[in-house]
Amino acid sequence: MLLCVPAPEPSEEGDGDGEPETWQQRLERLIGIDPTRCPVCKTGRLVYLESLSPQVGRASPSSRAPP
Repeated sequence: MLLCVPAPEPSEEGDGDGEPETWQQRLERLIGIDPTRCPVCKTGRLVYLESLSPQVGRASPSSRAPP
């Protein structure tokens, strides 16, 4: 109101059940990419299994500088 801009119209897109849109649904709606689809075969679904935390104090041999 202070900027004299009309209020945005309610979006007709969405699932209509009143739940907020997830980031995956928004990405697919906006740019047409399904982030849960396998980027290699394009048919399988990616499933979250676990998060791997970094190992502190353990350097890999390839990360060392030459002598």
